[in-house]
Amino acid sequence: FDTLSKQPLSSFTLLYIEDNTNNFFVIKRVLEQISDARVIHAPTAALGLGLATSLKPDIILMDINLPDMNGFDALTRLQNIEETHDIPVIAISAYVTAADVNKGIQAGFCEYLAKPVDFEVFSQTITDIISNKEPVTPT
Repeated sequence: FDTLSKQPLSSFTLLYIEDNTNNFFVIKRVLEQISDARVIHAPTAALGLGLATSLKPDIILMDINLPDMNGFDALTRLQNIEETHDIPVIAISAYVTAADVNKGIQAGFCEYLAKPVDFEVFSQTITDIISNKEPVTPT
């Protein structure tokens, strides 16, 4: 991802709820290449919900397969908390069949990305959200 260039993005905070620390560091490095984002890590959904409520990040990146609760349940909780219900939440998962993606979008994720991450798609998705554009899911 050395080919990615910094976008003229305003400063923003992204909370990544992910139990795999290596995945977090890869995403953090990608974001550092394209922006001046503040990237915060939560290794469990419970910790992520607490951080989301207190920090009110601009974007939440949510792993679907978490040890303490799945990403869908965590999303439902975020949607029911006044401080977090308007924060865009992007699902990220190795499970990316059409049915998985459809279920994720219907549940309220603004985007559903595949692992391993396509850095170009990820970068464009973040840029679109920060720029308040509607992200487009590639088919």
